[in-house]
Amino acid sequence: MITDEQLMSDFTYWLDHYTSNGDRHYSDTKDWKIIELYYDQIRERVLEGLPEMTDEENEDIIDRLNNLV
Repeated sequence: MITDEQLMSDFTYWLDHYTSNGDRHYSDTKDWKIIELYYDQIRERVLEGLPEMTDEENEDIIDRLNNLV
């Protein structure tokens, strides 16, 4: 099972990626807004990096991620 630290590490990796390369924001966009704009994409990327799981396990991971962010 993935740890909360690993979830946050993966989330942060993709957040940095979209902050640097995303096209939905400007350089002066607040951090909270960047997270809001890219959250769905980041969540999908984090899930893609994990081993295949059941829908219930995916929902548990998403809930944990929501609580961390």
